[in-house]
Amino acid sequence: MKLKNISFYTWILLAFLVAGIVSGLLLVKERHYIEAQQEQIENIIDYDGLLRANAYEKRSLGEAIASAKESGITALAIYDRTLQKETDAGHIRMYTS
Repeated sequence: MKLKNISFYTWILLAFLVAGIVSGLLLVKERHYIEAQQEQIENIIDYDGLLRANAYEKRSLGEAIASAKESGITALAIYDRTLQKETDAGHIRMYTS
């Protein structure tokens, strides 16, 4: 295959392909560097899941958090609250008319 027969758009496509591969390799290198610097692993549990398990086991929130900490949980994931989640957790009651 002669290089003169390759169209202009093929060269553009090859340039984008090379740029994508190079940028991908740079991102992989950066991620490897960041992960190599980490000395501990974070164990995260969903706060809503902890509340639901707490309601099922009928124990105080303090006991549930202490038990999670003893199990190796280092952080809690907190999300925005909706009325349905607040109702499920027992924090509010919804009345309809």
